[in-house]
Amino acid sequence: MLSTLFSKTDIFMNNQFQIVNHENNFRDLVYVGENQLKANDVVLELNGEILQSPTRESIQLGPNQHILDETGQFINHACNPTCKIVGRTVVVIDKLSKGDSVTFDYNSNEDVVSFPFYCNCHHKLISGKLSNTY
Repeated sequence: MLSTLFSKTDIFMNNQFQIVNHENNFRDLVYVGENQLKANDVVLELNGEILQSPTRESIQLGPNQHILDETGQFINHACNPTCKIVGRTVVVIDKLSKGDSVTFDYNSNEDVVSFPFYCNCHHKLISGKLSNTY
């Protein structure tokens, strides 16, 4: 069962993205636009408070730079992600079709994940690229 929550993307992205709440309280940013997005299309410009240390909701921009973005916090991990982080933007890697989740590989972007976990993709430990367990 899916239900739409709020999304600032509804305001500035022509209703192309929605934050979806799944039954298990898992939230997800999903593309709902009609036209497929292609490689290097911009999904989101990240804006928000910059922190020196990672949090569960932050996205790393650079060494000791982690951004708390209102929508970006709903971008989840995938071992085969649909997007990547380039500077302050989230861009499509190959294509993004209606119903696809916006995801990025935390292990390739984050130096250290503040709350390491085992992913659902391959049951691999997601702890960051500087972690000894990566």
